[in-house]
Amino acid sequence: MGKSQWRHVVKEKNHHERGMPEWRKAKGHMFLEKKKHYKERAAINNAQKEFKKKIQQQVALKNPDEYHKGMDRLLKHKEQKQETYTQDERKKFSELDINYFQSKLTAEKKKIQQLEDKLHFQTFKGRSANKHVVYVEDKKAAKNFDPVKHFDTVPAALDRVYNRPRKEQLEKGLILQSEAGEDQAKRITHERHNNYNLLKQRMNRESALQNAVEKLQLQKKLVGVDRKKIQRIELKGRDSTKVVYKFPNIRKR
Repeated sequence: MGKSQWRHVVKEKNHHERGMPEWRKAKGHMFLEKKKHYKERAAINNAQKEFKKKIQQQVALKNPDEYHKGMDRLLKHKEQKQETYTQDERKKFSELDINYFQSKLTAEKKKIQQLEDKLHFQTFKGRSANKHVVYVEDKKAAKNFDPVKHFDTVPAALDRVYNRPRKEQLEKGLILQSEAGEDQAKRITHERHNNYNLLKQRMNRESALQNAVEKLQLQKKLVGVDRKKIQRIELKGRDSTKVVYKFPNIRKR
């Protein structure tokens, strides 16, 4: 009997799957775990270990002075030691702050002066317009008053409060540059309006810097002074409250 015929005669062995343990059946598992299931769990476990190792390495190499967006909501429970300074050091710090604000205040005043020289205090939106007051002898003269004749100009130029041309200048063609065209006049008006807005902002900034300088000077004088021996007075104004300290009279020998 050949080998090929012998294969059909002999009964082959059936390979059965290993039986499920009783403890696994008790937990409700429906099938026996295969090697592919173990590989999936092993891959997840190894990925978690790698992630944990990476985080630990970042924490170990972290620079405490480096900014991170999470620091905004971070609360440090560790108490930090407060640095103490002497009275001379505190006065020196106050003097440095005062010098800085004084320099900024001086620069702001120069810029305001330059803007005022450029604008010549012309009328702008938000302030009352300039008025030209003319005095006459009696009521009859006031009733018959003709501004065109009085100012020797044309009716179209009466609304101008500055650089009002006379008829003689108009006849000779001596017209100001601002009268060259409506577009140019609008551009000049718009530029002047923006400059006045900028001037208003710089004035507000000057006022804020002046208040800051006064507060710093007051803090410098209060260094080393017993607050119980001085009187604190609050002067309430329309926009803000100003604090004034009244020192006792001490006789010097």
